[in-house]
Amino acid sequence: MSTATMSASSASAWSGKSLVDNTYTERPGQIVLNNNLGALHSVAGLNANQSLGDVFDVMNRGTAPLVIAAEDTAAAAHNRFVSAINIPAGGKARIFYNGTRWEPFSDGANLITKVVAFVENATNTIHTGTVPIPPGAILHGIQVLNPVLWTGGAAVMKVGDTADDDGYFIGVDLKATDLLVGEVMDTNHSTLWGGKEGAYLVAASGRRGAVSGNLGKYYAAGSNITGIITVTTPATTVGRTFMIVQYSLGGEAAAAVPTGP
Repeated sequence: MSTATMSASSASAWSGKSLVDNTYTERPGQIVLNNNLGALHSVAGLNANQSLGDVFDVMNRGTAPLVIAAEDTAAAAHNRFVSAINIPAGGKARIFYNGTRWEPFSDGANLITKVVAFVENATNTIHTGTVPIPPGAILHGIQVLNPVLWTGGAAVMKVGDTADDDGYFIGVDLKATDLLVGEVMDTNHSTLWGGKEGAYLVAASGRRGAVSGNLGKYYAAGSNITGIITVTTPATTVGRTFMIVQYSLGGEAAAAVPTGP
């Protein structure tokens, strides 16, 4: 396997900026980025003697998502990417050299799980948890569980995204029968919606998400998954709720080839 050596020598590649995190020791097969750029033109600095089957983990230690842009085939082989690759803040992507260009590679390692903890307190009436979903991600599912029931004033939760903040779940009572200890609401299974499904969940049609901008589980444009708990009269510090969001990143497969008449 080739060793990752990063360089800012190519203005077209790094726009004159080195994105290596020099505070982190890289291992063979590993590239570590630490920056807040919204997009990259391409990734250079992979040494040019890569071979078919080489795999690198590209890690983003910055505080903003990165997009490795697709590079045209006129570029040097170590600068070519089949399609854009999204790397969330604090996440990683795996790239694979197919003999001509680099492409996203998934062996299950690209599944990202984020857990948001909601803690009842005696002060706040609104509790908001947010999980950014980068463009091109596949949303595998959202789960909500209530390890400890809330005990103050009425506590009601909704779960959605930027376009519709109660698109997935709406009006979930965290004090009573809607979500008891041990129960889990899961967007993937219509039997686990508890009658609290929002407009994004329709059992009869199989709908599982938005129909504009982001299409079902495919978050083409990206968004934020949000959980919002509203408490009428904060009084105690007992309740605990968790929202679990799972998504994965990867490039698009090659286009289908028409073969019929």
